Amino acid sequence: MCLACVTRTLGELHQIETAIVATGGPPVATVAIQGVHHRHCGDPQCRQEGHVHVRVRRRDRSKGEWMTANGSRQVLAEACAAAAVPLEMFDEQYEADERGLSAAALAAVERYSAAAAAASAPSTRGDDEGEEAECSICMEPLDATKSVGGFAKLAAAVTPLLRRGGAVHPGGPAAGALLTLPCGHRFHDACLRRWAARHTTCPYCRAEVTEANVNEMTPALLTTRGSSAVVGARKVNVLHAD
Repeated sequence: MCLACVTRTLGELHQIETAIVATGGPPVATVAIQGVHHRHCGDPQCRQEGHVHVRVRRRDRSKGEWMTANGSRQVLAEACAAAAVPLEMFDEQYEADERGLSAAALAAVERYSAAAAAASAPSTRGDDEGEEAECSICMEPLDATKSVGGFAKLAAAVTPLLRRGGAVHPGGPAAGALLTLPCGHRFHDACLRRWAARHTTCPYCRAEVTEANVNEMTPALLTTRGSSAVVGARKVNVLHAD
């Protein structure tokens, strides 16, 4: 095991971060090491460790340059544990560059979804009569209670663990909960949260989702008082809020 090789590389990453601050750069703390392990070859019987690519992820979400060292995933984990720094592993380097929705943007989506749900009781039917509307992430019905197993089974098992004193723990979906994006497409809460961890677009139409454009759409749902409103591309009935 080339523990010394990986440890030395982590030390070089630390030196680079120190040099950035010493030469006038902002003192931004390192919150994690991002790593990718590549096998020596395609032979599953090969005993060679292969190599790892490592870089720092900073508190402001910026990242350092990749560096390479001989070693395995286990060696990298041991070196990071010894340095008391969290390790985030990815299968490929490009995956580490995928940035999901910020906490603020996801909170805006939650508010928009609540406003959309209060403004109407949208059908779980699809565009074609007789077709059940599906979550395009897991491909199961939006009405999860009609599923045998799958998402419905998972939601039923997880929800009790998320409940604290009769209320759903913040950030945790209730069974059958849906999230709506400004484009009008709806998804299971749990499915969209997993997607949003690495993407900033709608899973169906790829429309960009930002905190700004979600917040821009939300007031219209909260203040509209009439016979109808538009949620994304879908026209829905709006109830009077007396």
